[in-house]
Amino acid sequence: MTLEYLKYCKRLKAAKYKLAALEAVHADSLSAFIKIKSKIEDLDVIVSTAKSMVDCTYSNSTDTTPLQDETNKVITESEAIVWATKHHDQILLAKQKVRDKQLASELGFEKGRRVGDDLDRFSLGPWESCANKKSGVTAVMQL
Repeated sequence: MTLEYLKYCKRLKAAKYKLAALEAVHADSLSAFIKIKSKIEDLDVIVSTAKSMVDCTYSNSTDTTPLQDETNKVITESEAIVWATKHHDQILLAKQKVRDKQLASELGFEKGRRVGDDLDRFSLGPWESCANKKSGVTAVMQL
């Protein structure tokens, strides 16, 4: 659908938003026509026909019309979706690299802390004995 919206909105823009071009969009792609119409209606404007969409203007004097602005928004949104779809694998790779870097950073921090914890457990002082209660073995360590 996105490619269809993009195609017909670009046609409408190239035709300078003329009534005939909008009617052609209506005839060829009802979904693209409805998408543009609903975007205009989101501005609290009631449009029922292609002519009313073309004739619709802002109350303040601007260089553009709601049809032009909303068609350009659909083009921008559609191009972003198409770009993201084409670059999906690269996006996933970049995302994985960020996760790997974060994980490596966390593991590096944890590793240092774990080594310190392990040294604290085995730091008995010079020539202190350590008894293994299960096996009954006593070892003497010098650090």
